[in-house]
Amino acid sequence: MPPPGLRIRPAVPQDNHSKQRVVDAAWISGHGHLFPRSVERLLRGERPEETFSYEYPRDKGIPIVADIRGQVVGVIDLRPLPDGSLLIEPIAVDPAFQRHRVGSELWKAAETLARRRDYRALVVWAVDGNKKAQGFYASQGCTPFASGKVMFDGVEATATGYRLDLAQPAGMTPLNVDIQ
Repeated sequence: MPPPGLRIRPAVPQDNHSKQRVVDAAWISGHGHLFPRSVERLLRGERPEETFSYEYPRDKGIPIVADIRGQVVGVIDLRPLPDGSLLIEPIAVDPAFQRHRVGSELWKAAETLARRRDYRALVVWAVDGNKKAQGFYASQGCTPFASGKVMFDGVEATATGYRLDLAQPAGMTPLNVDIQ
């Protein structure tokens, strides 16, 4: 069961600072053991260029947040791809609220929106070694479809792309989510 008071809603520009805080905390939690130099830089207030930043405008993104009584505790941003899929970049939950269904509720909102707008799939990437993310994507029905090399603060790693195909079964009822 999600935490009491959890609300999934479209993000507004005023959420950017809170979204960045959530993304940074989740990145440190999920990747700290893989990229310690980047974590040290984030903790010093520096922004390693490879980490996700809300300081720059996002083109055609669909930002969604999870909040509890006005406090942003999760974020998922969706970007349309030329093949008719939506790229999730990023999905992040404040570590204090992880394993409380916040990520699952964000995912459900993204999936509902994608189906309503006739997108073909949800696509997301995870750095190999981020077991929490890999397990989460598998639990949402995603399957690996590609892998590639990424660099974070001078450290090379492999990332795996996961995909959830959205061929809607006949008679599927829409989920009750506030995102249009």
